[in-house]
Amino acid sequence: SAAFFGCKITPLDIEEIVYNMPELASEINSFSIITYEDEEVNKKLVLAIELLQGKQVPSTEKIQQLTYDIFEKLKTINQDYREVTHMIPSGQEPKIEMYSFGEGPFKINDIRLKKHYIQTR
Repeated sequence: SAAFFGCKITPLDIEEIVYNMPELASEINSFSIITYEDEEVNKKLVLAIELLQGKQVPSTEKIQQLTYDIFEKLKTINQDYREVTHMIPSGQEPKIEMYSFGEGPFKINDIRLKKHYIQTR
């Protein structure tokens, strides 16, 4: 699981959400939960989504809507996350990054190896 402000977010939580969203389920190849601290030691959480081969990265507006929808759903299934949402400072909210097949953090994926559902930067 990935830790963010003291809560644990598991790949199963994310899997349950994204594969039950019709607009995403048929587009996703993989995902990774990425946690890190920026230069100012702010905690960051990114849900990186790798699209299937041939699928296009959606518009910024669509990604913003998906970000809202996914993290609202996470509040309903993960009590720890729901509890810490009021503690997350403005500007440190979790975000989503979407990548074409084999790009970004998914460049390292090898079909012969287990997928990396949790990473750090």
